[in-house]
Amino acid sequence: MSNITWPDPQTSKEISGYSALISDVFLRLIKMIIAPLVLSTLIAGIVHRGDTASVGRVGGRAMFWFVGASLFSLLLGLMMVNILRPGEGRSAINVLRNSVATVALAK
Repeated sequence: MSNITWPDPQTSKEISGYSALISDVFLRLIKMIIAPLVLSTLIAGIVHRGDTASVGRVGGRAMFWFVGASLFSLLLGLMMVNILRPGEGRSAINVLRNSVATVALAK
């Protein structure tokens, strides 16, 4: 979008740098908040439970669901790749040849 608003490459690059800085700061703040929040939630949940056997059962169920969901998503992804075959018919040479032709046309 900044290429349309500011056609000068230098100005566009400078504006993009500012937006990258803002997004990096935002993502770092999110990461700073998430870890303590998750840890405090886990600690509060364990303290509230009280019984170590029930905590172990809940932890075992959580691990089961995590591993199950991970395996399901992995298998689904592998099946979709084999069915849809993304990138078939494209090789690195064709991609390079097309990009060189595009650059040659732009000049």
